Amino acid sequence: MQKAIFISLLLFTFVAWGRTPSELTLERSSIKMEAEGIEFKPFRDMQPEQIKPLRSYSFRKSGGGTSASDDQPIVTYNFTELWKRSQKVATYFSNHARVEFYKLNHLPPTGMEKINGEFVRQSDYDEKIVPGKGDLPFITEWFKAFTGKDIKLIDKFPKLTFAFKQKWVEMSQSGNQYDFLIQTRDKRLLYLHAKFTTGTEEETLEALQYFIRQIRIGRPKEVKSSNQSTRVKPIGKVSSAYEETIKKVIQAVANTEGWWYAQTPNYVLKSNLPSKSKTFAKRVQERVELMRKVYEKFIPPVDEISAVSVITIPATRDEYVQYSGAPSWSAGVWNSSRRELVVSQLDGGKKSAEAQMMNVLHHEAFHQYIFYALNNTSPPAWFNEGHADLFAAVKVTGSKVKSIEDGYHMRTLASVFRSRQINIEQFVQYTYDQFYDERQRSINYAFAWSLIYFIRKAEPEYKDKGYDKILGKCLTELTKSRDMFKATKVAFEGVDMNTFQKDFYDFWNDKRARSKAERNVIIPRL
Repeated sequence: MQKAIFISLLLFTFVAWGRTPSELTLERSSIKMEAEGIEFKPFRDMQPEQIKPLRSYSFRKSGGGTSASDDQPIVTYNFTELWKRSQKVATYFSNHARVEFYKLNHLPPTGMEKINGEFVRQSDYDEKIVPGKGDLPFITEWFKAFTGKDIKLIDKFPKLTFAFKQKWVEMSQSGNQYDFLIQTRDKRLLYLHAKFTTGTEEETLEALQYFIRQIRIGRPKEVKSSNQSTRVKPIGKVSSAYEETIKKVIQAVANTEGWWYAQTPNYVLKSNLPSKSKTFAKRVQERVELMRKVYEKFIPPVDEISAVSVITIPATRDEYVQYSGAPSWSAGVWNSSRRELVVSQLDGGKKSAEAQMMNVLHHEAFHQYIFYALNNTSPPAWFNEGHADLFAAVKVTGSKVKSIEDGYHMRTLASVFRSRQINIEQFVQYTYDQFYDERQRSINYAFAWSLIYFIRKAEPEYKDKGYDKILGKCLTELTKSRDMFKATKVAFEGVDMNTFQKDFYDFWNDKRARSKAERNVIIPRL
């Protein structure tokens, strides 16, 4: 009798599958979401949707503080986004189907302080979490909070044998969308949402049944770091901010095939670079920590930095553009609201591409550092981008870091230096939008670099003119007013701009002066 039932089920599956559009057939290989113990066969051409860090929102206490620590921003998240993210497992999609997995962990916490009625601190949120009971009232209330709709649970396929308990979730919605509640043997509750853009309702329903029959659920497994450099792996207790970051990164990579993470004292790296790139991945971890030490000695932070940033390196250029949302011309981006630094894979030979990626990493990591070093404040564009490119062009030998002329920028500016065509007083007033204008962008980056290089490296020759005070005054004003335009004004107060501009162009057109400046060591030894 058992055998007869088994054969009839196979027959049903075969016949149903034969009528399914080819784009809704399943791949032969399975995807494993080890953190949840889930294994399934995806629909054709499906790929994982990478979970991005939540956007953070910073608030400051009104009335000001008496010290730098009093003025530290309060980092918060949108309450609804935080709750929904905490329930998310993974999403896989193709041009024809989208499958989302969630777990019914807990209801939206209550009884916490919300800033402006919608923003909460992560620590406050975590303290108020009450695990769900798993009964029907909990399930219906969870779906109401998550979807905004009332539901019914139905035994849609009572005659089919599944490896777990399942219920069809009925709610008012349109299109080829289907919802299942799954209960595992260890009493965990999962929500499966599937949406199709191909096929009739009959075809998609049959495809979905076959998809669900291929799901296997076992015990969850702990997700550990990989491609980890032991030289910079954190030792001992880490800060609460670091722990929060690790939890979010693990959630992002745990159920997303091909992605992994590694830790350093000040960063958490995540990537889907293949295993053959593990040596490069370790070099990235070591290099970013080396540069962090350089930044801290070069421009000491206003206060101790507790924030931790994520470094994300997608495996392909297309993935970088899609994931980061950055302009297509960019090679990297520091997103302060996500607390994330994203670096693109670059074209060229292996050594050349890796060297370029390191330069981009130096550049973006400086943006990340200076933002935290100034208590979540961004400097003026000329200061920020000029220093970032100063560090992008350094020569690294072991633990020694030396600033050098940037050959590419020198070629870009050759005619500018000869013609003296850019007015420095106007240039330092550029907003970020003006700085990134596509018609002038490459020259702006190069000119900002040349300006910072001149102030930093040629400074001993102009001490009597106050050039050596410019950058210090800018930073001091930024920490007081957090106004980048006021900081620029204060930075150049007392400086004769006509003389400054003449000295600047004279320097860049004088090979002897440049050679002397290049020997000037401005990056302290570590």
